[in-house]
Amino acid sequence: MDQGPTVETEQSRRMTWFAGILVTVFVAVVYLPSLDLFLKGDDFIRLNQAYPAAQNLMLVFEAINRFFRPIGTFLFLVNHFVFDSSILAYNALTILIHVANVVLLYVLVFRLERRIPPALGVAFLFGTSPLFSEVPLWACGRDDSLVLLFLLSSLIVLSIGSVLGEVKRQIFMAGLLLGAIGSKENWIILPLVLAGFLFLVQGASLKRVLSQSLLSLLALVIYLMTLVVGSTSSSPLRYLPPSDIKAMLVKLTYLPCKYFGLGDFYRTDAWFIVLVLLGFGGGIWIMVVTRNRIAQWGLLWLLVSIIPTLPLYYAPSRYNYVSIAAFWIMVVALVDYGAQRLISAGFLPRNAVNAAIAIVIGCIVTYQSIMVQWEIKDYRVLGNYYRVVVEMYSRVSDAVPRDRPILFVNRGDREPVAELGETYRGYRKLLYTRPVGIWKIIDFAPLANFVGDPLEARVVRVPNDEVKQILAGSFSVLVFSDRGFFFDSELESAVREFYSTNRQLPPGVELFRFVPTPSET
Repeated sequence: MDQGPTVETEQSRRMTWFAGILVTVFVAVVYLPSLDLFLKGDDFIRLNQAYPAAQNLMLVFEAINRFFRPIGTFLFLVNHFVFDSSILAYNALTILIHVANVVLLYVLVFRLERRIPPALGVAFLFGTSPLFSEVPLWACGRDDSLVLLFLLSSLIVLSIGSVLGEVKRQIFMAGLLLGAIGSKENWIILPLVLAGFLFLVQGASLKRVLSQSLLSLLALVIYLMTLVVGSTSSSPLRYLPPSDIKAMLVKLTYLPCKYFGLGDFYRTDAWFIVLVLLGFGGGIWIMVVTRNRIAQWGLLWLLVSIIPTLPLYYAPSRYNYVSIAAFWIMVVALVDYGAQRLISAGFLPRNAVNAAIAIVIGCIVTYQSIMVQWEIKDYRVLGNYYRVVVEMYSRVSDAVPRDRPILFVNRGDREPVAELGETYRGYRKLLYTRPVGIWKIIDFAPLANFVGDPLEARVVRVPNDEVKQILAGSFSVLVFSDRGFFFDSELESAVREFYSTNRQLPPGVELFRFVPTPSET
């Protein structure tokens, strides 16, 4: 890559701004068709958990499925109560966070390399990657993009620490650390990435590394201790299924192959795993011999972001988000070093080398951008199933009585996730099903609250110890079939008889009630 203009000149500053704006606009345009994607999956669950925080903001700090993600919950709260049910607003905010990460990555790499081409290459390659499509195309994917947002911001603060001064730097770093902790549990990589940045990239002494990353390292130690000594009911570790060493080794070697575009050629045979590991070793040797500190740091970041996910047998695409940023930093640093050696040794003309690299990056970005469009089409198909269910319930929502319990009977037979699995065009996706949900994709309470007015009253499930009492009284029967929602009072006696005999509700039947939302905090 060309050495480019130096940062001292006015022309170079204009070129730097122009390049940054170019990649920002390009990535935004790539994701522009996704603005109409409907909400799906956990979006409705997160919204359902966010509604009470409108009366008591401290409730955003409550754990979600035993995970601590208050910032994401707060953003759902903002989306709903500022923009109501505007789907465009949900998608715009999700894309905006991703675009912000592209800008921060561009700024970070530019500060490291002091040249535009490497920074532009990393930003383009990361910004258009389809391998983490869940993150920019799904509101719940914001948790991962928020972690990267705070991580990149922390790295930039470290890179300009001398300008800020020690006190301001510490304040900024503490605030960004809290932001990362409040985003998602994979914030635990932040202390190691920051320490690696200080040691490998900035060449800081061990004493300085410890002093400047002490707060984040201390937070990491405390967090890990709570996982070890905490109860299983509150520890995210209970989600980790048993995994053997081979399974983790397969995942460790498969992901880099996938990032290089060689995922379809991967084999789980021992010889292939050994071959990939030898490739790792060769790459590390090249980084050490060439003293390519940026590439070494990129590799460290890549490994520490992949390793925590290895024990999990599932691998949703959002897990790739943070690691792919590190992957492209590492790859571009290696390619850039090799290009400069070729040019300085006189093997190839500078223009020829630059043109070749630009063509390769252009082809990759073009391919990735096309794949993103395929991903958008896949997620649009999935989102439309949720849209249909929402529209079906909207037709009867006003007729649902608020003053008595609702016996909900789920008779829907369609399975959209299975249908989509046979028709998707993009990458294979890990799509979740809800066995007791409507069409196995959405539960009744989040659906009813999304369509209704949770500021006035929220639909909640009736506790099991109250079911008998409610069945003895008056309630409404709401049935869902593949045709839509309808009321059927004739089912009341059948449900009462089943409960009397089995001491439980029939399969696919649940009891709900409207609970008035408190008017005061």
